[in-house]
Amino acid sequence: GTTEFRIGMEATGDYCKNLFHFLQNASPAFVLTVLNPVQLLNYVRSELRRAKTDPVDALDIARFMVEKRPRPSFDRLPIFDTLKDLDRQLYALRKQHTMTLNQLRIELDKVAPEIEHAFRRLDGPQLLAVLKNYPTAEALVRASSDELGAFRYGPKSRRVSQPLVAHLKALAENSCAHKTGPGAGLLVQTLVERLEHTQQLQARLKAHVAELYHHARQVPSVLTSIKGISPETAMLLEAYIGEVNRFASAKQIVAFF
Repeated sequence: GTTEFRIGMEATGDYCKNLFHFLQNASPAFVLTVLNPVQLLNYVRSELRRAKTDPVDALDIARFMVEKRPRPSFDRLPIFDTLKDLDRQLYALRKQHTMTLNQLRIELDKVAPEIEHAFRRLDGPQLLAVLKNYPTAEALVRASSDELGAFRYGPKSRRVSQPLVAHLKALAENSCAHKTGPGAGLLVQTLVERLEHTQQLQARLKAHVAELYHHARQVPSVLTSIKGISPETAMLLEAYIGEVNRFASAKQIVAFF
């Protein structure tokens, strides 16, 4: 005759989500709570128990559920988990992009130091396209201005601007680069291709994030009414917060982040 089963599980990152989702959909009688491991550890210490095995942990969770009666955990829309995962992947790609840029700067200092010092940013589409085909000062000097001016790049086949061509030719003349000869620019070309790849991946993931958010929300988030909060920031904040009513106060949300 029992109509409600209270189930507690320790939060283990993504590992507990499959079980939570399965039980949540298995029966309306199941009421689930995902417990903070720190809170559970302090409870076990207060009971002066030191043994730690799976059966003992399960019994401790059951006792905690009976004594403390924690609130049920809110189920979140699966699309929010997808948005979080995409955001984490974007963060990883940005770190990878920065690391590759630093490697490119180091390598350019060997084959075209004047270009490395002249450009604060090396990941502009025009400059990357030129370096992909003419990766060293030596290669730029050998290429004629007409050849560089006729060079096209990008999906829309745009021409490299004449001022950039003239600037690069001037920088490459009488370069003090010590790394010359066959194969000198291979690493630069490899790094440029990696940068272009990470840029394409980031653009694709950002488009997916925006598309998924519009699918989940038919009206703009109220968070966008706050000055400085863009739609992109708002949707990621919502994805990380989940169900806002699980927090009793604004201070709890700050502590959560």
